[in-house]
Amino acid sequence: MKTAVIAPLGLSPPVVTAGTDSAQIPVNDLVIIATQDPHVLAGLELIRVAMSINTPEVYVHAEVLPFDDVTTIEENFLLMERAKQIILRERAEHRCERVLLNVAGGRKNMCITLALIGQLMNVDGVFHIVNKNIQIGRYSVDRKARGDAYFKAQIQLMTDKPYCPLAYENVVFASHPRVGNLDQAIFKTKLVDIHLLTKLQ
Repeated sequence: MKTAVIAPLGLSPPVVTAGTDSAQIPVNDLVIIATQDPHVLAGLELIRVAMSINTPEVYVHAEVLPFDDVTTIEENFLLMERAKQIILRERAEHRCERVLLNVAGGRKNMCITLALIGQLMNVDGVFHIVNKNIQIGRYSVDRKARGDAYFKAQIQLMTDKPYCPLAYENVVFASHPRVGNLDQAIFKTKLVDIHLLTKLQ
């Protein structure tokens, strides 16, 4: 069964590669939705190189939006249209029987939009990547604990796999319309509803 993962890209390329690495199923196609921001495009090239070295069997292709950021209603509508086209293309042209959305990258508005489009387009799954060290780094009151956590997260992201930010992360799998009960979900990891993603400890 051919599987496609569609992922928006922001300023953290490791969450895109971690999504394919942590899926625990063979991924055939990786479609990256990027903007024209130079930092995002640099991350896109890093992913292309890393994937060509570590997982050359995965076909990586990009959909670059014609703007630097998704900040207006019109830009968000264009993102929605492109996402719909990508999902249809993955099924029809690339013959992928399973289509998953990794909503960990990009801005939160992009992730929310893709999660909603995924439900409307009946994708097979929507998932998010969670790094415990980054969570500690953001929310700990203790300044030293924050610094240590960020350091550990960076070391993990950049050295788990040499030369490539394919990090081992925790995959959080969200419920979706095609999986009637969570026991049938394809990931052998922690399962939560999409509305609980922001409440994880």
